[in-house]
Amino acid sequence: MQKQVYVKLLCVAIIALFSVSALSAQEQAQGEKTRALNLTIRDYGIGIGNSPRVNGLRINFRDDSRLESVNGLNVPLWLPRDDENFRSVINGISLGTAFRSRNLNGLHIGLLGGGADNSINGIGIGALGTGAGGNIIGVTIGGLGSGSGNDIKGLGVGGLGIGCGNDFKGVGIGGLGIGSGNDFQGIGVGGIGIGSGNDFKGIGIGGFGVGCGNDFKGIGIGGIGVGCGNDFRGIGVGGLGIGSGNDYQGIGVGGVAAVFGNDFKGVGFGGLKFEAENSIKGVTSSLGIIESPDYKGLAVASFVNVNEFRGISIAIFNKADKLKGVQLGAINYAGNNPVPLRLLPLMNMGF
Repeated sequence: MQKQVYVKLLCVAIIALFSVSALSAQEQAQGEKTRALNLTIRDYGIGIGNSPRVNGLRINFRDDSRLESVNGLNVPLWLPRDDENFRSVINGISLGTAFRSRNLNGLHIGLLGGGADNSINGIGIGALGTGAGGNIIGVTIGGLGSGSGNDIKGLGVGGLGIGCGNDFKGVGIGGLGIGSGNDFQGIGVGGIGIGSGNDFKGIGIGGFGVGCGNDFKGIGIGGIGVGCGNDFRGIGVGGLGIGSGNDYQGIGVGGVAAVFGNDFKGVGFGGLKFEAENSIKGVTSSLGIIESPDYKGLAVASFVNVNEFRGISIAIFNKADKLKGVQLGAINYAGNNPVPLRLLPLMNMGF
């Protein structure tokens, strides 16, 4: 008897569910109809068709701006309409050919791609690409590329590239390249290159090069070159060259040349040339020439050409207009010594 009572109650509940569910067309402001089969109570349940609001499971052929919210699983079967007025929020999971909403929170997978007019918070995966007009916070993976109009914070992977209009903070991997309009903080690996319009802080590895418009702090490795518009602090290795528009502090290696707009402090190597416009302090070497107005430390090259040198200079030809230290080489010139001692073979000294 008790089981029969439970069965009857269950049947009554199911009948009530279908009675309350709306099988109707809702008129919209544009005069269009939203056709949907809503097996829901107060928007909780299953929506089949263009249901505006569903808390549960929603399956639709093609989403448009009439979608308002989904809390649960949204399954769009075809590409979203080209509509500029998407205002929906999806919290949960999107799974279909392509996904689109104003704000996406959770896991979103599009067989072709997808994006948010505003923000993605969570995980966005698209075979072709993923993007957001505002921020991406979390993980974004695009077969061709991933991008945001503002910030990316988290992990970004793009088959061709990754880009954002403002700051990138996290880990970025781009088949061709990675770029940020403002700051980059974290780890970036780009097949061709990595660049930021302002500061770079972290580790950057670019097949061709790594660069930023302002300050660089960290490690930069570029197949061709590494450079920054202002100060560099850290380790830089460029297959052809390395340089900074202002000061450089750390370790700098340029396969062909290392050139700095102001001061260099640290350990450096320039294949054919190592030059600082103002001063060099530290230990540097070159197969060719080392050149700077002021030098303090140890220099090893074929030709050392310095206005004022303090330390030890080892080269085939050492030239200093003012020497306070020791020159070792085939020809050694110290302009501040008395005439008979200015040009000497093997060794020269000045104090």
